[in-house]
Amino acid sequence: MTDLHLDVPHIPKKKDLAVTIAGEIVVSARLTEALRKHGITGAEYRPVRHKTGKLAEEWRQLVVTSKPVDIVPPTRVGDDPFNLDQQGRHRCPRKHVAGLNRISELWLKQEGQDGSDWVRTRQLIGAWQGVLRPREQLLISPRLYRLLLTLKAKRFEIEVAHWTTPRPSSATARLQS
Repeated sequence: MTDLHLDVPHIPKKKDLAVTIAGEIVVSARLTEALRKHGITGAEYRPVRHKTGKLAEEWRQLVVTSKPVDIVPPTRVGDDPFNLDQQGRHRCPRKHVAGLNRISELWLKQEGQDGSDWVRTRQLIGAWQGVLRPREQLLISPRLYRLLLTLKAKRFEIEVAHWTTPRPSSATARLQS
């Protein structure tokens, strides 16, 4: 994987997390250092470079490395709440892309989850349109959630996700773009 090249001055300066239009996630150097210090698992923090190629010291690209987990029913995915895409227009026949939009809370198969703090789904949600592409859903552990609150990290939203077998709830980090 090559380093991410961005127009760095356009990344919000007073935020700790940001998402590009193409779905790449960048994390401030301050937050990256704290995550490493606290032993947060399941991700690498790779270099970000200016368009000129110069290293952007203040940002790192978040690359989730944990074992992916499966999205399972009763998660509902479709074009909108009234059109669940019965024709499969936005679904991959091999189940790589679950659909255009997630329209319910996220339910996940616990089997195979490796205990990482950063977690991603195996199935993608969205559609290929220009630079846009289907994206994995990003999840964080309760431990990482508490750390983000303690650090007063800025620019993230949380939703609850559910495991299909008894296990403490995890939280899905839906990053604002």
